[in-house]
Amino acid sequence: MRTLRRLILATTAVLAVALGVGVRPGTADAQPVVRGRAAPSRVAWALGDSTDADAIVRVVVENGPQVTLMALGRDTVLLLPVRQLFTMLEVAITDDAPDKRIVGLVDPNRPPVGFDTEKGLMLGGATPEPLPRDAVTWQQGELYASATLIARALRVRVDVDQSTLTVTFLAVRDLPVLRRLDRQRQRTAQWRAGGAPPPSVPILDRPATLDGLQMDWAFLSPLDNPFNITSARVTLGAQVMGGGLELQQQQLGNASFVRGQTTWSWLRAWQDGQWLRQVG
Repeated sequence: MRTLRRLILATTAVLAVALGVGVRPGTADAQPVVRGRAAPSRVAWALGDSTDADAIVRVVVENGPQVTLMALGRDTVLLLPVRQLFTMLEVAITDDAPDKRIVGLVDPNRPPVGFDTEKGLMLGGATPEPLPRDAVTWQQGELYASATLIARALRVRVDVDQSTLTVTFLAVRDLPVLRRLDRQRQRTAQWRAGGAPPPSVPILDRPATLDGLQMDWAFLSPLDNPFNITSARVTLGAQVMGGGLELQQQQLGNASFVRGQTTWSWLRAWQDGQWLRQVG
């Protein structure tokens, strides 16, 4: 059912982008600067039947990597998965408590960055700040936060283009991933100056054929008979051909009755595509 819903959402987003659908700009305090075309009555993900809708978003780091993520659309605001974004930016996660908080380190000499929804605090500045409740949400153990809020915590700037569902983080020189890339570039320049061929460096903006693998599992059973499993689920996820592949196997039943279901989905967005922007 969720796969079908994602397919409907992605198809709607493709048609909306192809027809030139943008967003109605709000106030400067409510959301980041939005680039796009003429303002429509709703954004691509706003189907009207759900508060938070899936949105396939391209996240770009200035002079750094870029990746396609499954985000959430709430009204005219994009909520990004914080854990996945921290991993992309190479922020070292030091405290990860689902449904409570996620905190990481950008630099040992800087305060921790992150979000504590249990205490209602945003970390990243000299002192914690109140956390706007409407800008964050937990779903299945993953914290989603608005791009503006994440940029404030990381002390960077952000640009959200809702006509192409692209989020670009700017002024990111102090982030760990940019520091590592700068060191690679400096070493390459030194090797070239010395006449030695530089080692091969992966092209970060070209998606790998297969990258990363994640497994999630869950099962339910009665306490008086733990081996009588009534529900079991195994999910595998990976980056395949530049998109996100998810394969799920679910079993329902007991010793006398078992019913299984296998579902899969593949999601990808093309930032510069003329006729096709998203598939999922």
